[in-house]
Amino acid sequence: MLPTDWAAPASSVLRRLSDARVQQYWDPNHLLAAQMKKDAREPQPVQDCCIRSGILWDLAAVYERGATWSDRMPPATVFNGPVVDVIDTIEDALGSGRSGARSDSTASPSAAPPPTPGLVFLTRDGCVNTTTMRTRLDEALKPLGLALGYEVVDQDTLPEADVRRGYPTPTLLYQDRDVFGMAIPQPPLPDPT
Repeated sequence: MLPTDWAAPASSVLRRLSDARVQQYWDPNHLLAAQMKKDAREPQPVQDCCIRSGILWDLAAVYERGATWSDRMPPATVFNGPVVDVIDTIEDALGSGRSGARSDSTASPSAAPPPTPGLVFLTRDGCVNTTTMRTRLDEALKPLGLALGYEVVDQDTLPEADVRRGYPTPTLLYQDRDVFGMAIPQPPLPDPT
């Protein structure tokens, strides 16, 4: 969203972001910008720029693959600008698995790196520490030479009897064990934290 958006962008402008995962919109009445601002919440990062006369401008947002879109936009994993200043952050989010790499056969083979086998990140909507922990996890995996694509599981989508629902969020499991040594939750499972 740019202050100079007086007309819909020409195809030469749209070609600058040619990745198939990118959606570009011309929003002359700032409806999308207003909705993005209204729906912003944890664990979405707070942008450190890009508000002009109360309207979001020149801002990029990246959402988790498979995020649920309803009457409210899901929290973004990247939400900042100006776009030219956050290109590396956008590329990292799209290419590093932070955009929700999946291990099932419906994922596009070139969309994200293959997941690190056995590595599962447990979270749920509204978990305030998810963004920080995922960022630190990605930073820790890079020097180890491990794939940054890991499975992200929303605990609220798991069956009631799944013991993984009993872990606090966020939790990182490797081969079904908490990496920090927390015991496997036993029924009856505690309420979500």
